[in-house]
Amino acid sequence: MRLFTFLVLESLLSPVTLTGCFVWLLWGTAVSQQQSLSFTALSPLFCRWLLHLQGMRPDPAADSLMKTLPSLNPAANWAVVWPTLWAMNISGYTPNLFNLPRAGKENLGNMINTRTLFFDRALTQYIETVEQVVVLGAGFDTRLLKFCYGKKLSLFEVDRPEMQRVKQQALKESGQPTDGIHFVPVNFNEENWIERLKAAGFLPGKKTFFLWEGVTYYLTEAIVVESLRAMGEVCSVGSEIAFDFFPQHFLKGQAPEGQAFWWMPLATNVLDWIGEPFRFGVDTQTGNREAIAQLLSHSAFQLRELQMMGTGKPSSIEPLSRSSSRQGSGFCGLVIAEIMGTET
Repeated sequence: MRLFTFLVLESLLSPVTLTGCFVWLLWGTAVSQQQSLSFTALSPLFCRWLLHLQGMRPDPAADSLMKTLPSLNPAANWAVVWPTLWAMNISGYTPNLFNLPRAGKENLGNMINTRTLFFDRALTQYIETVEQVVVLGAGFDTRLLKFCYGKKLSLFEVDRPEMQRVKQQALKESGQPTDGIHFVPVNFNEENWIERLKAAGFLPGKKTFFLWEGVTYYLTEAIVVESLRAMGEVCSVGSEIAFDFFPQHFLKGQAPEGQAFWWMPLATNVLDWIGEPFRFGVDTQTGNREAIAQLLSHSAFQLRELQMMGTGKPSSIEPLSRSSSRQGSGFCGLVIAEIMGTET
């Protein structure tokens, strides 16, 4: 009955929602192309905003960015979400995009919600033990303001100059404080970002937390491997990194257990068209854990936790003791790795 009520209400207000979606996409792609901004960076911000509106994850800075970023239209934002939020409130039913799925039951509609909370947990779990926090490919992430601001930490955001300029201006317009954050402009595919980070005040040898969300698949394999190696070299024992990845089979529109993502090649073509192509996927034919351990073997980091989304199983966290010779399942992986050893 709840689903029926929700569908009726959604249908009645569908002209508002569809108009909002059309304006949101048209406005976002046009402004992003014009100002050389990342259009795909809007998706995680939008999902964090939905969690904020529902009271599930308060994030005033994300709410501010939704109102002030030039690539977002405030009226379109509300046209997209208001009818659904109203229908949810009346019916008591929550659609995929708005819910927090059980581990292993994620789909592409709610995966960013799971990813958001995974990285929140990773950061807050280690925040009291590190001296520096670096957000790589920060986009419109607001975690430094939400979790780190005001603590005795050196804070850094690394991203393209165009993205940082627009983000800083939007935060300034909304009255959000940014004076304690070092913004490091760099293009991962073209520049030595480690040297730029050092020039901005990053201190090698300090215990550091690196957050690398939603970035690896836009880089080449060589850059991913080199970045992991470089991170491991400039920080101390006890440093951590949290990042996500797509398996190669998902990017090809395939799945090891019969599920087919037949539309994925089309989505990849769209990303190519907007100038944000997928370049890297992890080969998980030997198993998820084995593949990530192999990727990390080029660096000082060791796998601490691996969570796969969309496995269809009650628990999506793979124990480190498990070894598998079959191709890994799931369509997206979440990783926490640490530099292990004895501190001196």
